[in-house]
Amino acid sequence: MSDLVPLAWTFHADQKKRSQVIVVIIASCLLAVVTGSFLRFPALGAVGAALIFASTMEAFTGCKFRLDAKQASRRVGLSVSALEWSQVKRIVSSEEGILLSPLPEPSSLDAFRGVFLVMPY
Repeated sequence: MSDLVPLAWTFHADQKKRSQVIVVIIASCLLAVVTGSFLRFPALGAVGAALIFASTMEAFTGCKFRLDAKQASRRVGLSVSALEWSQVKRIVSSEEGILLSPLPEPSSLDAFRGVFLVMPY
């Protein structure tokens, strides 16, 4: 099974969502200026802007997916979600993609556990 070729792809949001990137950039820069001047400590404004950029990184860089013989993984910026195939207990398919979950039953934790694969079709 180790001779399998890994499958990898990148998914970027469509143009409608990518136009919202400009709004995120303007809002985070405005937040940095207002917070920095209000608190008289510009570094806090920069930290706030960095947090906004980090939480919306998917709009800037897209998602990189990889399936290999060992695991399925999703990378967005510096964040990596990976799940080994032996840990997959449930597979849920939807119009948006496929969720590989380590939870045997549906749970409110599904949004925070597992790997969500967006299919490039």
